Amino acid sequence: MKRPARILQVNPAFNNDAPSQGAAALAKCLDPAEFHVTAVSLRPRLGLNGTVTELEASGIQHVSLGIDGFFDVRVLARLVQFMRRVRPDIVHTHAFRADLWAGLAARMAGVPIVVSSIRNNDWDCFRTEQPFPVARLAMAGSKIAVSFADILIAVSEGVREHLVSVQKISPVKIRVIPNGVDLERLGRLRSPPQMIRGQLNLAPGTPLVGTLAVFKPRKGLSYLVEAARAVLSRYPYVHFLLAGDGPEREAVEKQIQRLGIARNMHLLGFRDDAIALVDALDIYVLPSLFEGFPRSVLEAMGLGKPVIVTDIGGSREAVRHGASGLIVPPRDPQGLAEAICRLLESPQLRKSMGEAGRQAVQECFNARINAASHQELYRELLRVKEVT
Repeated sequence: MKRPARILQVNPAFNNDAPSQGAAALAKCLDPAEFHVTAVSLRPRLGLNGTVTELEASGIQHVSLGIDGFFDVRVLARLVQFMRRVRPDIVHTHAFRADLWAGLAARMAGVPIVVSSIRNNDWDCFRTEQPFPVARLAMAGSKIAVSFADILIAVSEGVREHLVSVQKISPVKIRVIPNGVDLERLGRLRSPPQMIRGQLNLAPGTPLVGTLAVFKPRKGLSYLVEAARAVLSRYPYVHFLLAGDGPEREAVEKQIQRLGIARNMHLLGFRDDAIALVDALDIYVLPSLFEGFPRSVLEAMGLGKPVIVTDIGGSREAVRHGASGLIVPPRDPQGLAEAICRLLESPQLRKSMGEAGRQAVQECFNARINAASHQELYRELLRVKEVT
């Protein structure tokens, strides 16, 4: 193409969640000489938004369509009108709501190419987190949404397998491009670990183990709390940090009180300084029951933290057991506790795993490598579709 290809990166909202960070990192790293990117949020822009500010500082226009809810039917007309005006060559959607509405709008507006990034085992999420009728409706909507895309980008082999075996999508329609971490952003958001530790009133040298996650059953936080009790029975001076919010928070709080370990547990709720929190940890743990390709684990590795994950989907693809971290069975609090204790007992092992994890992110899982893979796919699709 003589001119840069026009690409819309469409997200429900560009905030601090994983789909937003992935889409924003991709938008910033695409070659502007070859691809002209516009970031589109379906929802209104709310106050100061660091992700949107970073996009705009990188010269990327951000457009908000001001849609209130999932079933706000105005979204379709606004998307179609916007797409007909800017005439994108590619619409790339991120997350179910964008896949559905922007995918349909792109077809109505005559956009040549539609790409959707699939970042989790969506049907498992629907079935485990929604009432049966709502789950069935969401699964039907998902089936329609993926039909609009020319190509689905799975963020891991685990997600690809889910799409093929559970959602019955042809393997020909799927490409795997692992998540990538924006290392420059990671460096900017770091802060002295003693700052967070001071907020928690921790004595110098206190081991701090933790995680950042939405409080939903699929994140397996109850197993981490159970593991914490076993760890504290051996090492009562260790502290645990859980940051995030969600429907399971009250149950987790009650479990902590029941186990009598509240003094060593710090539930911080939602925080917008996630990178600083991870940087203050000695060990990062993600005890999920299923994952796509967990960005928080990659960020912890990029910060040089040893990680412990469960033997599921994308988590096992991100971590090399015994090298950059430890992999334990899901739903196994005793195995999780043993892994935590093993790292607590060996500062040298923590250091070597942290260094291996940082190197893996730099060489395999950084945003520029991710963008290069997307650029190659975009070029292929533009060529096949004869978009000029």
